[in-house]
Amino acid sequence: MPVIKTTIQAAIKSMLEELKDGDPEETIDNFADELSTVITDAILSATITVPAAIPVQVVPVTGTGATTAPTIATIA
Repeated sequence: MPVIKTTIQAAIKSMLEELKDGDPEETIDNFADELSTVITDAILSATITVPAAIPVQVVPVTGTGATTAPTIATIA
């Protein structure tokens, strides 16, 4: 799923609405917790596209393998 700015904005606005009338002693901690959740959720929902043709070394018996060169992926 692509990272959509409006989804992140809506989550932050919702979070701020919930916190605006909260106890000032707890608001900073709650803000930090909720914002870190919004950021984490956005990152984990991202689609990472890796280009084709990455050099890979495969073990013939098991069929498992690993990349043998770095590449740059695109996060959407």
